[in-house]
Amino acid sequence: MGRFIEKSDKPWLWGGGGIVAGLAIGFAIAHVHTLQEWRWDIIAQPLATLGAGIAAIIAAAIALHNGEKTREQDKKIHEENSRAEQERALRERFTSIVELLATKDLTKRESGAYALAALADDWEKFHKDAPESARREQQVCLNILTSQLRDPIPDKSSSQLSASKEQVQNFKERVQEIIFSRFATRYNNNQRTRIAPRIFLNPTFPHKPGDFPSLDLDLSNCHLHNVKTNGIFSAVNFSNTHFSGITQFSKSVFFGKANFDQAEFDKYAKFDDVKFENISTFKESRFLEEVDFKSASFSSIDFSNSHFKWKANFEDANFKADTSFEKAKFNKEAYFHKANFGGKGNFTEIKFLGSTTFLRAKFYGIMEFRGSEFQEISFNYAAFHKAAHINSVKFHEMAEFYDINFFDVANFSGSKFYKISIFSDSKFCTGALLRDSEFCNAAHFRKAVFYDTPNFANSIFFEKGSFAQAEFHRETSFESADFRKEQDFGGTKFSNLTTKAEKEKIEKIRDKKSAKPIFDVDFSDSKKPDRFPRKDTN
Repeated sequence: MGRFIEKSDKPWLWGGGGIVAGLAIGFAIAHVHTLQEWRWDIIAQPLATLGAGIAAIIAAAIALHNGEKTREQDKKIHEENSRAEQERALRERFTSIVELLATKDLTKRESGAYALAALADDWEKFHKDAPESARREQQVCLNILTSQLRDPIPDKSSSQLSASKEQVQNFKERVQEIIFSRFATRYNNNQRTRIAPRIFLNPTFPHKPGDFPSLDLDLSNCHLHNVKTNGIFSAVNFSNTHFSGITQFSKSVFFGKANFDQAEFDKYAKFDDVKFENISTFKESRFLEEVDFKSASFSSIDFSNSHFKWKANFEDANFKADTSFEKAKFNKEAYFHKANFGGKGNFTEIKFLGSTTFLRAKFYGIMEFRGSEFQEISFNYAAFHKAAHINSVKFHEMAEFYDINFFDVANFSGSKFYKISIFSDSKFCTGALLRDSEFCNAAHFRKAVFYDTPNFANSIFFEKGSFAQAEFHRETSFESADFRKEQDFGGTKFSNLTTKAEKEKIEKIRDKKSAKPIFDVDFSDSKKPDRFPRKDTN
């Protein structure tokens, strides 16, 4: 059990003994003559008694020290045995719980789910000084919990089924509550978004006991019912997941990657004020009823091939990085009012079958709308800071581009406007490409300003439109443009760079009843409009 004392164990003991011995030797040397005169036959016995006492004290001290060492070793062995027993008990509990969850009895499975959540808490306590170990054990518990949500919800109750539709739905809601409650935090929405993701998701960050924010949540291929959470999540996987009932992720924060590919939402889905701080994907997802992403914030987001069967609301959404809605389909209204696009936007080959608005939207990256189809559409008061490629687009209803700032190239080449199109009061700061376009109804460019060369070559104007009071600051190209009706050029100002041929063509096609255009205007001192300050993307 014990062992003999070593010199390094108790330096104070050896030091004290050395001091005593040194004093004795020094005393003897200093009083060597005096000692010779002592009567040793008289003092021998007292000295022997003193020496024996000192030896006894030293021996007792050594015994005490060895006893302490023995007790410390015994305590350590006891603690190790106790910890091993605790871990064995935790693992035995896990085995029993998994067996309980494997039954078909929903009541037993629900009890097992609560027991598994409690076990996850106990693992956190057991590994309180080793957060990474706690995380590994909790992740195992979480993965077992999520597997309980992969059973489909029966379409209707039947005597042949082990549980009714309502029982299955209630079971799923309780398990969801167990899971999602662990991703809730004590922080409000503003506080938690100010915390750096790498800090918040670190297992050593002080969370509430029982929280799972740094764990990966895999609910792929699950069947969920009435989801409701506003938690903070690391990586999440909802791919191919079916959301029945109302789905609410309002004010949630996703610090890790969020995968909703091929997910289906059969009722109202709320993602308002959600923060996606990492790559998020909703590829081929289906929203069967209304979906609300109002004031949501996205990093890189991909909605390609998604289907919005009812109203889709992205009002005031902030798309901070690259955005893709390529080949998506909107059956009803689509709202992007005051949305902010900080990166490239891919809106190619989209079908907007309802009314769509990008009113007051800000586009800071290159935007691609090539090959898309719109019904009624409004981009009024929007601003494009980079190239806007809206070419080969079909506008089946009224198309409104009123008072827009195009700070870079605006490309409408090959587009077809079936109803009235309005570009009035818009500013084209670089090139305006409208060649090979068809305007089947009136096209209005009243008070529009073209700071660079606009190109209307080979375009067709089937009805009377208006360029009244517009400004063309450089040469203008209407080469081979086909004007089937007269156009209003009353008060239109043309640069002194306008060629004679263009002047003759304008005179030929203008409405003689309206005021005359003004040629040879010097725009050399003209100033382009200032760009809009970039919206805060934090």
